[in-house]
Amino acid sequence: MKYELLLGYQRNLIAASLDDISGVSILSGWCGGQYGANQDKWRNAVSRFVFRNYSSGLIGCVNTDIYKIKDIVKFSRKYETLEVDGNEESLVLWNGVIYSSTKKLDELIEGYGLGDWRYLDFDVNHDFMSEIISIYKDFGSDVSDISLC
Repeated sequence: MKYELLLGYQRNLIAASLDDISGVSILSGWCGGQYGANQDKWRNAVSRFVFRNYSSGLIGCVNTDIYKIKDIVKFSRKYETLEVDGNEESLVLWNGVIYSSTKKLDELIEGYGLGDWRYLDFDVNHDFMSEIISIYKDFGSDVSDISLC
């Protein structure tokens, strides 16, 4: 299960470096995504993904006017509490807030030769994900749910 989540992280980071992503598309295969049997677990995973990658400078918010991100902890937790189709606020959060890669992520993706859509179908690149996990740790994130060791 940890491997599947790690692979989801890699795929979403690659996708973010190639195009913009929204909350509803993040880890969409994990626990069935927004329509799966365990939506709470999926929302929690999306929350951690957004927090880790935003706070470590790997993704940024494209349309900051839609949702002012003043506190990334409080912001990322909204993904845990707001269902995808719950109300207008949840629709904006899940569909309207758009993320893209930062230069930092783009350089990592290119450095590992992962800058192409075809790499979404590849297995986990352990060197790449080890570096990503190291970056998360540098920013104080607990990575026990995705750690390689």
